[in-house]
Amino acid sequence: MASKALTIHGPWAWAILQGIKRVENREWLTEYRGPLFIQAGQSLDSDDAARASFLKLGITEPKYIRGAIIGEVNLCAIYSLEEYLQKYGHDPYNREFARGPWCWVFENPRICEPVYCPGNFQLWPVKNPKEEFHFPAESVCPGVSLQEIYEKLLDHYGPQKWWPAESPLEVILGIILVRNSQWPVAERVIAGLKAKGLLQLDRLAELSEEQLQTEIRSTGRQKAKAKLILSLVNFWCEKWNGKLMAYLARPHEILRKELLAFSGIGRETTDLILLYAGNLPVCPVSIYTRRFMIRHQFVDEKADDEKMERLFYTHMGQDHAVFNEYYALLVKLGREYCAKTDTKCSTCPRGSMKPG
Repeated sequence: MASKALTIHGPWAWAILQGIKRVENREWLTEYRGPLFIQAGQSLDSDDAARASFLKLGITEPKYIRGAIIGEVNLCAIYSLEEYLQKYGHDPYNREFARGPWCWVFENPRICEPVYCPGNFQLWPVKNPKEEFHFPAESVCPGVSLQEIYEKLLDHYGPQKWWPAESPLEVILGIILVRNSQWPVAERVIAGLKAKGLLQLDRLAELSEEQLQTEIRSTGRQKAKAKLILSLVNFWCEKWNGKLMAYLARPHEILRKELLAFSGIGRETTDLILLYAGNLPVCPVSIYTRRFMIRHQFVDEKADDEKMERLFYTHMGQDHAVFNEYYALLVKLGREYCAKTDTKCSTCPRGSMKPG
């Protein structure tokens, strides 16, 4: 448990403990690294700026606790503003909240029941006895970080080499076709399309929905899948002149908004396209991810996908290659050990990382 604290304006303190804001801007440096209590200060000076940022990012404002220690983080690094944006600037949240001149990077946020006490300047010692700090079970992460779990799973399973494809279009078709199906079935359908020379935007655009339904029928839900595929194909051909790579080369928050506007495509499918076809640093949340995060008390059952995604950013930074592997590893883990009802915790490759 931390022995030092940092006082931060109420809205920013709340955002940090929620995993929304992983950076705190300071004009001074410290050599200290390690656990740090976050005290929500009494000042209202930052409320308008915070409200503007939250509105821009679509974040609903809560009622803030002020004048109390509300949680703990780990201060893991300090960068100049330029260094921070080079490392983490791909994410719109990181860009929005980074002001500098020094960016303090936090990870592993843990919310505690409020401990009311006066704040102070700089880093200040916490004199309250440890018994006063209570971390509700639903907010306490296990004794290891998501980074450690990732390393253990990667060591056990090895690289998963997702997504098996030769082009972004093939990746996207695979992501859509495998939904409510099995990968070997989707793989055979894609091979059939490839053999007929149909893995090109212009060739697919020539097909009617009925023709495409026939080609993909074995994957199930062929009507909905054919409609979605042709909607995307026609959009890329008409609006982007068939230049799919150029389309995918834009910021992921813009792409996500555009893709979610298509009927029949959800958040996970959208993020899979961004990650595996666009090589963008996003973290798709699958049913396996959700089950893992809840069972290991990283989040409670009410947590939405955005909160889980923010936790991955907090623990893992933003590297598309890492998210590529992590998503695939959690799918494999979920299928083999962490099923909905038939769990196999005693033989889980995480070993000591199993819940409880």
